[in-house]
Amino acid sequence: MLGLVLVGMAVGYPCAAIALFITQSWIAALATLSLSGMLAMLGLGLRLAVIPDDPARPAG
Repeated sequence: MLGLVLVGMAVGYPCAAIALFITQSWIAALATLSLSGMLAMLGLGLRLAVIPDDPARPAG
């Protein structure tokens, strides 16, 4: 769970900085931070949930 939060922060903060630089609006930056961080967390979480475990190889 902590890994997902860190991914959300790693993606969200740079996106918010870019939005703040472009729009000069703190509200747009906060909205971008929330949305991009949430999407990054959901994307990674779904990817981890969908990847099947490595099946055991048969001996021999």
